[in-house]
Amino acid sequence: MRTLKRKSSLTKFLRYLIVALILLFICLVILAVSYWVSAKSNLSGTIISAGLGQTVQIQFDENDVPHVKAKSQRDAYYTLGFLHATERSWQLEISRRLASGRLSEILGERTVSLDRFIRTLGIKQAAEKQFERYPAEIKQLVQAYADGVNAGNRALGWALPIEYFLTGSKPGYWSAADSVAWSLMMALDLGDNW
Repeated sequence: MRTLKRKSSLTKFLRYLIVALILLFICLVILAVSYWVSAKSNLSGTIISAGLGQTVQIQFDENDVPHVKAKSQRDAYYTLGFLHATERSWQLEISRRLASGRLSEILGERTVSLDRFIRTLGIKQAAEKQFERYPAEIKQLVQAYADGVNAGNRALGWALPIEYFLTGSKPGYWSAADSVAWSLMMALDLGDNW
């Protein structure tokens, strides 16, 4: 009799467990689909943002290459930053951290020696000094790009690239000097000279 009761309660438990696992799987699928849909929003159309002087048209062609129509250079640079952030937020974050010698904050001890090397070179400080010497017109354009990057990261909301969740991080503030620092990193990478 006891064996029969045990089998009955074990069978009942297994049924509940299977139902719970199926419900969990369905919930995970729903979450994954909603994340994918929100992360793949098509930005073709008109953008109106507090950072823009006028409306800007963005059209993605059949290869998903964006084409920007803006009435001013400043709005074009802002929109370029916005697009870069919404399409490549994680790559921007890694680039910003690399140029500042701050990769270890999210990637751990494996990148400490690289961070030390970059900090020894003083790329971020050199970029800040270089930006200060730019003509006012160029400063405004580089700042517009940075403002667009920050607006794009905010527009992503919770639909950040998966890498942020895997590293437990969020997009940091992109400054105008970060753009200059990345150009110095490219010079170092491509020509061993910056």
